[in-house]
Amino acid sequence: MHLSYFLWFFLSIYIVFLLLPFARAEEVPQGVLSIESDHAQFDPQQARAMYEGNVVITRSDLSIHAEHAVLTEASENRQGSIQLTGAPALFELKSAIHGTISGRAGAIDYHMATNIVKLRGKAWLRQSHREFSGDLIVYNMDTQHVSARSDTKSDADVSDQEKPNRVKVLIYPDQSPEK
Repeated sequence: MHLSYFLWFFLSIYIVFLLLPFARAEEVPQGVLSIESDHAQFDPQQARAMYEGNVVITRSDLSIHAEHAVLTEASENRQGSIQLTGAPALFELKSAIHGTISGRAGAIDYHMATNIVKLRGKAWLRQSHREFSGDLIVYNMDTQHVSARSDTKSDADVSDQEKPNRVKVLIYPDQSPEK
């Protein structure tokens, strides 16, 4: 009986190790967009998908977290876009050429045809060794051009206590080794 116990034990361990590669979570293929949320709705007439509640959008190089997301597919007379809202909505894009670009804002709009990201409402963007913050940040992912601005209210429209935040840029020392 002692021998059969050990044989059964080792056979069980062997089977577990054989099945272990199949037990891992399902992986998403390279380049495929994965979207998870508490609620999803697709309108085929508008070619628009709406996601609500703990929205997580991932791709091999992209990570997005928001409370609400609206994805509009491109057509002959419409550009594809993604609108995100949250408290805040967050994104992180990893590029072999440009490194990691991160951003957060109350609302984020991405226009697929132009590759332009607009961050509105307490917006923040980190690109390489620079950080930008303001009420509106426009980032061109192709050229890496960044435009940031504060609230557009004029000084005559607001009191001293209600003055908008100014644009803030932080430039960190370059950490790359000297050549």
